Amino acid sequence: MVLFDPSHQDHKDVVTCVSFNGNDSYIASGSTSGEIILHSITTNLSSTPFGHGSTQPIQDLKYSSVKKSLMGSVSDSGTVVLWDANTQKPQHTFESAHKAPACGLCFSPANELLFVTVGLDKRIICYDTSSKK
Repeated sequence: MVLFDPSHQDHKDVVTCVSFNGNDSYIASGSTSGEIILHSITTNLSSTPFGHGSTQPIQDLKYSSVKKSLMGSVSDSGTVVLWDANTQKPQHTFESAHKAPACGLCFSPANELLFVTVGLDKRIICYDTSSKK
């Protein structure tokens, strides 16, 4: 049984990651073309693609479970971006946070200020969203 089929709004390239928002009304998907698309499960509509650009494939993206409109993404360039999912605009960009492709991120389940990323540079980096460090 298919509950959701966003085939009317396909990515240009391979989809690399997906994430549900906090109340399961949206799925965010990222691709090797650097695009992020938000898919509404309730309306079956999809957003206009936005994201890192064609030179920065998205390797992972996640919604914050504490701050509902906050989403993060990591890319092959090592860049980490915090997004406002409502406006689809970047809140902050950590350019080249990793010295190799970034491959994962995780928001704290209890503290809206904390998140962590990992990369192929063998680094685990913790961030404080309030100070943007």
